[in-house]
Amino acid sequence: ATDSEVVLDLCGRRLKRLEKAPANQAFASALVLDNNQLQNLANLDSYGELERLSIASNQIVRMYWFARMYSLRILNLPNNNIANIEGMRELAHVIHLNLAGNHLKSIEGLSYNSKLEHLNLAGNYITHINDLSMLKSLRELFLHRNRLGSLYRCSKYLPSSLIILTLSDNNVSDLNDLSNLSQLNNLEQFTILNNPALEPLQPTDEGGNPVGPLLAFDYRPYVINWCLNLKVLDGYKVTPKERTPSLS
Repeated sequence: ATDSEVVLDLCGRRLKRLEKAPANQAFASALVLDNNQLQNLANLDSYGELERLSIASNQIVRMYWFARMYSLRILNLPNNNIANIEGMRELAHVIHLNLAGNHLKSIEGLSYNSKLEHLNLAGNYITHINDLSMLKSLRELFLHRNRLGSLYRCSKYLPSSLIILTLSDNNVSDLNDLSNLSQLNNLEQFTILNNPALEPLQPTDEGGNPVGPLLAFDYRPYVINWCLNLKVLDGYKVTPKERTPSLS
């Protein structure tokens, strides 16, 4: 919290509904409601000055509650039951949105959030990446632990402003898909571990029977070849040797 931020902390109080803001709290700039049992946020707009709102680990299903919170800059909603991104059209000032650990299957409803810098969608059920090219300020996109099977059209759909992108623990099966990331000239940190494309190969005989031990391969040079400005790959720094492999 900053010196000027007026924070109302209602964490862990077993709240099932949000009461209307008392007169002396209506001007709070930050409201923290983590670890409650909230589903109904009908009185949320009585806190009309909120710039930061955190409702992590509750039972929120819909996002339309936030549609009139025009001053919001930070919206933190991980570990709820949200199935669709909605109610964001008028939230023009949001720079940080965390929807990790929800029930999302697609990335939609963010076309008007051009100031968004941080978007966390990890731990959902997302199967493909929609067009996010309008998010010109997006610097951090977290998509690990989803169900992404392909990076098709990512060369057009991902904004070149990205500095951090996480795709580990998905279903990407073709390493050639990484060529779709070559336009991300500002990408410095990237994860791709635990995808089928990186699984060790099992040698087989002519009959298709397994023969010998699994063959692991070093995928890092391949990734670095496409992401030329990468500094950290899967938690390990990219070394000068990796960046300029020997020609011999």
